[in-house]
Amino acid sequence: MMKKGFWNIEKIVGLTALIVSLLTLIVFVYQTNLLRKQQYMSAYPHLSLMNEKSSTLQYSFSLSNHGVGPAFIESVKVSASNDMVYDDIIHYVEKTMGKQDSINYVYSNLWVGRLIPANEKINLI
Repeated sequence: MMKKGFWNIEKIVGLTALIVSLLTLIVFVYQTNLLRKQQYMSAYPHLSLMNEKSSTLQYSFSLSNHGVGPAFIESVKVSASNDMVYDDIIHYVEKTMGKQDSINYVYSNLWVGRLIPANEKINLI
């Protein structure tokens, strides 16, 4: 009669099945995390500043949210070419454009806490 060793075919097959199952579980958890991150990031807003119809009387400077989620304004800072920094667009327009003389313009403002829904456009100037 032949002496049986510790490792036999049943133990090898059982251990292999256990290792494959654990690796499958690890891959499943990793894929779930990737999908969760992708789903979370797909709801991000995507803000774009645009100059439209420049050199015309219908010029506008606007902010659009092209993302699928709403944009929550956390801070506003307007920087000018003379290294001046303004807290909002109203102060920038008033300091740089002066009083309304021969050019009529309308402006909107951004403030901390403002919510810009998805696919909305705000004409700033």
